Order: sequence, then C-alpha cells, then structure tokens
Amino acid sequence: MTLTDIQIKDLRIGFERLQTKEDLLNLINEVAFWIGSTTNLMEFLPLVKNMFTEGLFTKLLQLEDGWFVESVETDFKQEEIYIQIECVLDELEDAETGELCRVYDHAPSREWRHLDTMQYKTFLRCKLPRITTSSGKVKTVQPNWASEYGR
Repeated sequence: MTLTDIQIKDLRIGFERLQTKEDLLNLINEVAFWIGSTTNLMEFLPLVKNMFTEGLFTKLLQLEDGWFVESVETDFKQEEIYIQIECVLDELEDAETGELCRVYDHAPSREWRHLDTMQYKTFLRCKLPRITTSSGKVKTVQPNWASEYGR
C-alpha cells in the first residue's frame, strides 16, 4: 500500500498544524493506519523528513490557512533556497470587496526574493490562485508574503 497524493497533502497540512507532542502522536497514529503493515517504513522516512522541513518553513513564513510549503529545494553551489508554496482552497476572499469567490485557475508561476536563510538567498515560488468575482471579473489573489507590486 502506498500513500495517495491526497493523503500526502493531508499529511503536509497536518505537519503544518502541529502544536503539541499529543498532536504529533495523533499524526503518527494516522500515518500508521494509512501505511498499514505492507509498506516499507524506510521508504516512508524521507517523505516524513521532507514534511518536517516543509512544515517548518510553512510556520516560519506564517502562511495563512489553506496555504502551505509544497517543497524546499536547496542549491548548495549557488547558496540558494527555493520554496514552492501552494494553495489548496476552492474559495478565497476578494481583498477589495471581502466577497468569498471561487478559484478560477492558477496564474503562471512567479518568484519572490525573500529574506535570507542563514547565508542562503531565499526565493518563494507560487502559482497564485485567480478568483472569479460575482461580477465575472477574474483577479489574481494577493498573498500575504508579497507587496502588491513586489517582484
């Protein structure tokens, strides 16, 4: 038995929300249920390690509910870190009107320069969700980590 993409996304969101030792134990029990006795635990450990890294960056970036770090890539030669952020929400608020709008699609991937992580230049990457307002206008959502005209 292997974990499905949906179970992996649920796990990542679970790691993001860990607050106490009890939360961690509950998540471990859930994982044990999913993988059962037929999965090789050694194949699962790298996934867990990556989830802790992604969960850490999700917390450090103070991402809003529904947004999480999908992956973290490190280029040791160039001393750069690339953090891929995703949004899993079907509806988002229009910042101008406060209206709750359905996600229409996602814009092409963008990249923002963030504060350094140690000596490593850090970049955030995301395909920002675009919403459809009640008037039919399509708008790109403004994430909390970027200024309106930031690059």
